[in-house]
Amino acid sequence: GEKLLPKGRHADIKFLVIAFKSDWLYPSYQAEDVVRQLKLRADGGRRLVIAYLNVGQAESYRTYWKKGWRIGKPSWILGTDPDGWQDNYPVAYWAKEWKALIVGEGGLMASIQEAGFDGVYLDWIGGFEDSNVLAKAKRDGVDARVEMVAWVGEVSQAAKARDPGFLIIAQNAAPLLSQAAYLGAIDGVA
Repeated sequence: GEKLLPKGRHADIKFLVIAFKSDWLYPSYQAEDVVRQLKLRADGGRRLVIAYLNVGQAESYRTYWKKGWRIGKPSWILGTDPDGWQDNYPVAYWAKEWKALIVGEGGLMASIQEAGFDGVYLDWIGGFEDSNVLAKAKRDGVDARVEMVAWVGEVSQAAKARDPGFLIIAQNAAPLLSQAAYLGAIDGVA
């Protein structure tokens, strides 16, 4: 566990965002043990440990990715990342299958919370502006922006139903900050 803890001048940092992965960097460690260790600062204080969670893209290196998935299969995997991030694929985040992977029973959110994280850092909320997402939303007869606000709300509601103090931190998506429903669903912006 010592290899996982911040050292030197970083030993007392108060906040960490790390990728949640069921087997971590060291497969012999249980996620709960890793998170518990990371929460302890060298000065005896407590640090917040936040899980990274991409809610707008599927990532082929994550544990939920199934053999045979690719763009168009399932239909909610829409294209490649517009910024060139390899193995990242914008999704139709309003699709029931995608939602189930994230907030369904036994989904990523439940696993993150069971591991003891203090919150989540939601990535790719700005995906509502992606051309592949916009095209799919048009075909499905939905508004991508409205669906993203609703999706962040669903993620927040699912998490806070399990733990009212669980933090929801949104990355980017500044255009949504004018929406009351969006602001009500998040605790911070990065």
